[in-house]
Amino acid sequence: MNYIGVCAIARDEDRDLEEWIQYHAMIGVERFIIYDNESSNPIRDTLHRYTGNGFVTVIDAPGPFPQYESYQHCLDNFGHCFRWMAFIDVDEFIVLKQNKYIHSLLLEYEEFGGLVMNWVMFGSNGFIKRPQGLALEHFVARFDYGDRSSQTIKSIVQPRYVEHANLTAHHFTYIDGKYAVNEMKIPAYGNQSPFSGSKIQLNHYRHKSQEDFQKKIPTWCLSHLPASEESIWSGFYEQAYKSTVVDDGMKKHSLFIKKLSRKYQVFIDMATRGACKLEFHEFIEECSKETEKEDHEEALRLMARCGLYYNDYPDYHLQKSYIYLATGKIEQAFQCVDHVLRNNFVLEAYIALYYILVARGDTIAADGIVNYLDLMTLKHKEQNVEYDVSIDAFVESHKKGTRF
Repeated sequence: MNYIGVCAIARDEDRDLEEWIQYHAMIGVERFIIYDNESSNPIRDTLHRYTGNGFVTVIDAPGPFPQYESYQHCLDNFGHCFRWMAFIDVDEFIVLKQNKYIHSLLLEYEEFGGLVMNWVMFGSNGFIKRPQGLALEHFVARFDYGDRSSQTIKSIVQPRYVEHANLTAHHFTYIDGKYAVNEMKIPAYGNQSPFSGSKIQLNHYRHKSQEDFQKKIPTWCLSHLPASEESIWSGFYEQAYKSTVVDDGMKKHSLFIKKLSRKYQVFIDMATRGACKLEFHEFIEECSKETEKEDHEEALRLMARCGLYYNDYPDYHLQKSYIYLATGKIEQAFQCVDHVLRNNFVLEAYIALYYILVARGDTIAADGIVNYLDLMTLKHKEQNVEYDVSIDAFVESHKKGTRF
């Protein structure tokens, strides 16, 4: 099973498709399902280096307006293979503002049906002809965040919570009790949501050069409601005066892609690293190694995959709590401990809770935890109930006045 995949539908996107694959592999996307809407050069040929091992699956989707049917087909046939699936276009790039890997972000939203991302529209940078090189390298002028287009959203969903796709590509219908939220955990309705981009946004390279845009018009007409060519071009000319903000935050990624673009296996390995199922203790051992190296992003990535198989293990949530504590995410750490104690009476969870209270500065409540553990371990001994003897060391150390 995969933690995160991407579903997209494309037509004649040969030039930028591999860049899009490689970029999303860098942020942790583990598998791609791409529907080919009658591309002149078949996508399975364009991406033949990625399809042999299942990293990319290509499915034919002929005819006009195939998006709804393709998305529903993907949910029906591949949804069970993923915890999360992003439904985006190949001119859209998921941008993580605070995380290296998308796993560590999505872990914070697993109680919801989906996470929506706001568009950030990028313009042509004044290019008539398409320049040599990558799209991320050249198209760095964007619209202001206050532009109306930035309220448009796309979705990353948990297929197990999706009832069905909709005629629009922007949002989904969820089962009872589940819904999508934005990064601030505000419920999202319809195709728009108030702009928020402190954690995640979706860079939309709709226009690119005038040459690119002109080639795209026939595809646009097949996938959108009828519009005159004049109105289509007016949108392109409008971007010239709207894309006034220079945002070259993606250049660092383009440099890496340029350096290694021909070594395609590097990107597959980056995306699928740690993607196999391990025994629970093996996940914890690997996670501990990464934590010791202070690579907390990699540790959380491992925890995301661990949760695919061992989400009902209390120690899984306690391990996450310690990683969150190490990164200063106190509330996320508390939520992990709260989850454990809501479902199990686990004495070890109170040690994690102690450290959370100390991090909050609530030393009186923290001391109360130690006194409680002292009492509980005494009762366990009297009743011959087994427990982790490391709790004794923790209590004794605190009694001696050493907080650790």
